[in-house]
Amino acid sequence: MTSAAWLFIAAIAQNPTDTTRAAQDSALRVFLDCPNSFCDFDYYRTEITFVNWVRDRQFAQMHILVTAQQTGGGQEYTLTFIGLERFAGTEDTLHYVSHTGDTQDDLRKGLGQVFRLGLVRFAARTPVAPHIEITYSAPAGATAQVHDPWNYWVFNLRVNTNFDGEHSYKNTYLSAGVSANRVTEAWKINLSTNPSYQQNDYLVPVYDSTTGVLIREDLSRNITRSYGGDLLVVRSMGPHWSAGALGSVFSSTYSNQDLTLKFGPALEFNIFPYSQSTRKLLTQPPLRDKSDPEPHCLSRREAAVGLRRLISRGQQLPV
Repeated sequence: MTSAAWLFIAAIAQNPTDTTRAAQDSALRVFLDCPNSFCDFDYYRTEITFVNWVRDRQFAQMHILVTAQQTGGGQEYTLTFIGLERFAGTEDTLHYVSHTGDTQDDLRKGLGQVFRLGLVRFAARTPVAPHIEITYSAPAGATAQVHDPWNYWVFNLRVNTNFDGEHSYKNTYLSAGVSANRVTEAWKINLSTNPSYQQNDYLVPVYDSTTGVLIREDLSRNITRSYGGDLLVVRSMGPHWSAGALGSVFSSTYSNQDLTLKFGPALEFNIFPYSQSTRKLLTQPPLRDKSDPEPHCLSRREAAVGLRRLISRGQQLPV
């Protein structure tokens, strides 16, 4: 649909005078020729009231023929407005595209909006025209940009903990994570850190070597600590390529690493332009589980992010 689809047409309710009744009686008579499988006649009759709906084509001044065909992500509906009687020889065609995830309510509302758009040009030439208002809901991009006090930064904080044990064993685990991410068309900045702490306590029984009697229980404690941080900063070089740097820092008593530093260049390739990342799908059959009869589909944003990580970390892509 075009931007005109944002038009909303509503009939103003008037006092039930003889004049308004006469105007309504003279409203455009419309015959809807649409399969019941996707057209809810009762809904359109109650929601679109600036025309008179008829069930016999021979009494109509407007014949609306609706057909549908399958598309890659839903259905495309063709609405043909065919003029009859004094509108004979006048014809118009509009289109509406539904999506796979649309509900029946989404579908009938979408078609109803196109019905209004197609009928208003004909209703404007009938006595109900003075009672019709047209309003316009501007797209988000047409209004002033909303001020973002966070300047595109997204912060995440997580804390995980686990405690379990019994008389002779106790386990304590704590971990946390803090991340700050900023993604725009020009820059991508990812910062994160993730410390952890684990303590295991064991009670080791000590027996008398002669009598075998329990003398005492000694506490054996094992503590491991780790922390790490990651950094990725890249700048866009165009619709598909970005370049920058990445780095990481890591320390772990379990791995016996006091401090590990890694830094290097980062080169990213985005299969699809950033502007399309929320609208398109990428099917990757190699990721499909053999027990799953349906293919695994990733959004273009997911696929782009995954590919960026592979390239940034120097990993080979699956063939």
